Order: sequence, then C-alpha cells, then structure tokens
Amino acid sequence: MGDLEKKVKSVIQSAATEARTAKAEWEQFGTNTAGSRWFNGVPKVALTESHRVVWKCPTTGCDGDMQDTGEMWMTGDPGYHHECNVCGFKAAIKGAVFNPRGDQ
Repeated sequence: MGDLEKKVKSVIQSAATEARTAKAEWEQFGTNTAGSRWFNGVPKVALTESHRVVWKCPTTGCDGDMQDTGEMWMTGDPGYHHECNVCGFKAAIKGAVFNPRGDQ
C-alpha cells in the first residue's frame, strides 16, 4: 500500500470515527418528533418580513399573475416561491432572474 493510499484510508477512518461520535452525542439531546430533532422540546422561532412580488405568468397563453406562496428556503429571503393564480404553474425567482427550476 502506497503513502497516498495510507493517507486516504486514515482520513476515511478518522471521518467514520467522528461521525459515530457525533451521532452518539446528537442522540443524547432533544426529542425526536417525526424525524425532526427539537432541542429541549423548544423550536427556535424568528419573524420574517415577506417580499410581495407579483409578476406575469411566463407560460404561453396564460394571462395569470405569479403570486408569492409564502414558502421560503432556509437560506433565502421569503418570497422566492411563486404560483400562478390561473394555471397553477410554480416557479422561484432569485433577484431579478427568472428560473422555473428555482436554482441559479
């Protein structure tokens, strides 16, 4: 076994050990409810201000408006998710860029 293979094996073993330790520590805290872990049974709550952006549906032949659904990504601002009030087409915007898949 070469030096590189030994280093790779060592890194993998170390990562596996750290993962087992973290899992054991994680299971000591909080309450598992429907797959979510609530620390001390109290979720953290934060108020956010929604950006109400309304724009025309981009689908051909539809005259509807894309309206904010109130859904958001955990790493983004509220107002990213929109749904057409006529045809039900769903999309996400980021800044001034339209992308029906919702990514950059």
